[in-house]
Amino acid sequence: MSATVVVEEDTLGALSKIASWLHFVRDHDDRLMLALAARDIRQARRERKTAVILHFQSSRPIGYDLSLVEPFHRMGVRVMQLAYNVRGPLGDGCLEPSDAGLSSLGKLVVSEMNRLGMVVDLSHAGIRTCLEAVDASTEPVVCSHSNARAICDHPRNLMDDQIRAVASSGGVVGVNAYPAFVKNGKARPSLSDLLNHIEHIAALVGVEHVGLGLDFFDATMEEYERMIGLGIWQRAQYPPPPYLYPAGIASASQIPNIAEGLVGRGFRSEDIALVMGGSFFRVFEAVWPGAGGDTA
Repeated sequence: MSATVVVEEDTLGALSKIASWLHFVRDHDDRLMLALAARDIRQARRERKTAVILHFQSSRPIGYDLSLVEPFHRMGVRVMQLAYNVRGPLGDGCLEPSDAGLSSLGKLVVSEMNRLGMVVDLSHAGIRTCLEAVDASTEPVVCSHSNARAICDHPRNLMDDQIRAVASSGGVVGVNAYPAFVKNGKARPSLSDLLNHIEHIAALVGVEHVGLGLDFFDATMEEYERMIGLGIWQRAQYPPPPYLYPAGIASASQIPNIAEGLVGRGFRSEDIALVMGGSFFRVFEAVWPGAGGDTA
């Protein structure tokens, strides 16, 4: 499970959120395990626990201070997005009309993330920021929860060139079940609509570059208006709650329906295993420190 620790929080807010997650995992260690290396995910699976990956959905906690990347890595953060919709110190987000691309600091942060073993996440990034980050990275990058714009024309979704670039790095695109990103003009899309994104990306770059980043979350109207007020969301792209996730995949308990749907579309069992987690695990094994060790 990828746990969103940060969206718009600053450095102090991020520290507080990390502490909360660490305490939560500790208090539920009968069923949760913090994932710091790929072997932790293997161990969690053996022990029938859920591996929790600490994930920053923006780089705001580091601000303009490159030296903060390492402390957050030491605290357990293993995936970080460079931008969240809007312009930040590292680059433009996908809702910025200028699409100015990766900044000089952004290039340094990507290099530092590569050095430490932190996955570069390009969901919510602008097109140029995404493409330039792929070029800057020496490790596989991901778009942890992004769909195909060829299937649903939304600025949060990826152009085919972006998908190809992420795949060329050895990376993965995790398909997103958030309704507005699945099907245009449909308040409640279907499981079939979501499968269309998986099928398109697999046909474009290979199933080994497709995973799941379903992005289940609830939002109150108060939270929604706060995000609108901050300029992080825009009403034209982010409709107000409640969010009706695709019928048949409305919650994590229905994730097995994706595998069944892929069987119906002719996917082989080994390819379905990649979509259901194998593709992302390959990236984590390649990027994270201590990836070797126990291979059971």
